[in-house]
Amino acid sequence: MVAAEREIDLKKLAARWREETPHGQTRRSEALTGLQVGGISALALLSKPFEVCLDRPALELERIH
Repeated sequence: MVAAEREIDLKKLAARWREETPHGQTRRSEALTGLQVGGISALALLSKPFEVCLDRPALELERIH
């Protein structure tokens, strides 16, 4: 999860997790989550066995919506 004004570098994220570049992974993402791309959020995945990663600056926030 990152703040709306921030952006994730997907290539760096994939390299960090030693995965292929996540672009073009729509079908795989939907199959894994059971959700449609565009509606896949950390909050929607809380009841599923996925690790949620939170951007470090978000830890300083009092509340996350």
